Amino acid sequence: MKVQRQHIRGIIISLLIFCSIYSQAQLPDCNTYVSQVTLNTPYGWNEAADINSEVSYYDRETLDNYYINDPDYTDAEPVDWGEVYYSSATFNCHGYVWHMTTEDDLDPDLNKRVWIHNTDGSLAYIEDNVSYKEVYEEVYPGYVYWSSGSHSARTTDTPNWWRSKWGCGPLMEHDSLTHPYAKSGFRYFKRCYYKVTGKEYDEDDTLVVCKHELEDCKVLANTDLEIEYEDWLKITGEFSTGVSAELDFHPQ
Repeated sequence: MKVQRQHIRGIIISLLIFCSIYSQAQLPDCNTYVSQVTLNTPYGWNEAADINSEVSYYDRETLDNYYINDPDYTDAEPVDWGEVYYSSATFNCHGYVWHMTTEDDLDPDLNKRVWIHNTDGSLAYIEDNVSYKEVYEEVYPGYVYWSSGSHSARTTDTPNWWRSKWGCGPLMEHDSLTHPYAKSGFRYFKRCYYKVTGKEYDEDDTLVVCKHELEDCKVLANTDLEIEYEDWLKITGEFSTGVSAELDFHPQ
């Protein structure tokens, strides 16, 4: 009897391994490369990215079912971004987080779909050391980057509840530990660098920034502009202030 039980247990284990391998093998090939483009970080560094074509509706449905119905991801939900299916081969996590979203909008700009490869763990958006600033804990609006380079996510206004694109699978909102990536090694960032070119300030305003560059700007008459900066402020080009205008920097 003991030998039979061991035999049966071995068959069950073999079947489980086979089913796991079989289910993995059924996932579609998302390598649909069309061309390459060069992106720019906010500070101006180059980042290479791919333009991909879309996989079939059947493949997208397969990816949806694989991730959305997996019991390991019950603390996650797909984000409706206006397509028939949640999954897409046209953009990945890095493309979504660093290029397709803005600081105050988590919805992807579908006109900017890109797939940013990060096989060596480097990302120009972070490595230019100006565009984004690393912080000690999660902030909102903010960015999360895996130290291995395997994944990126955006924070939401709910702590530990993030939004990210799972490869060519769905765009998901999920708990910080509910996803198919490493559960540690998180690095937190906030947007830091802003450049304003050719703006005329005609109303009193206070700017609270990290690194700020004003190029060819004007502060019009009777206008107060106050700038509170964290790291540095750079004024370039032609900068002028009108009659009775007041310009204050903090720190001085």
